[in-house]
Amino acid sequence: MKVHVGPNSEPVDLSRPAGRDIHPTLWGLKFGDLYRADVPALGWRVEAIAYNETRVFGISDYDGVNSSGSPFEDGVGVAPMARCFHREHSMTPSVFHDRENAPYPTCFCGYRIVHDLADIASFLEEYRDAFLARLLVPAGYQATLCIAAVVGKGLASQGTWDDPDGTVRCQWTALDTDLFLDQSDAHVASLLAGSFHDVHLVEHLTDVHEESRCKGRFRLACNELSADQKET
Repeated sequence: MKVHVGPNSEPVDLSRPAGRDIHPTLWGLKFGDLYRADVPALGWRVEAIAYNETRVFGISDYDGVNSSGSPFEDGVGVAPMARCFHREHSMTPSVFHDRENAPYPTCFCGYRIVHDLADIASFLEEYRDAFLARLLVPAGYQATLCIAAVVGKGLASQGTWDDPDGTVRCQWTALDTDLFLDQSDAHVASLLAGSFHDVHLVEHLTDVHEESRCKGRFRLACNELSADQKET
């Protein structure tokens, strides 16, 4: 899989290990379907990294805490199991929906995993500042955003009406190896040296996309200039 990361950079070739590729059944879910994904499915998420001058505090909630029952072999890099707190899904309004059933097929709950990397870049272009503004960062740390490869397992449902096509909501997620960071976050990348992450510094996260999406909005990020621009 070739990923384009900007007009002044060579494409990044991401090699997926056997068995860690796109899960065709998972990405083909219809609205209202509930599926148990026993085979890992690799996708993409926007994640927050909390850091200071000397260390990375963590990447979102992927610290392995509260990961009892996880289908992943190693608790490190695993987020807690998704829970649903929407009362409308219970027979009794005062009782929360059973957490074991998140994601609920017709709800917003669950960890979202996006099939198309370009959709993550488009999300960041529109919502990056708002995403950062609502983060709760530990005292003494600051936060930045990355695009992370993640693996989904357990119960899975289709994304909701306002999600990009191909989004699924999963019960369990764990970090995979690949992380994309802005060049301006080179210090954060250096703090992650020696970890299991394969960090890719790019000019702008909003330019990251698969080779198949080199047209349209990402045309300039691939040096594919229009005829008018070539004439000038």
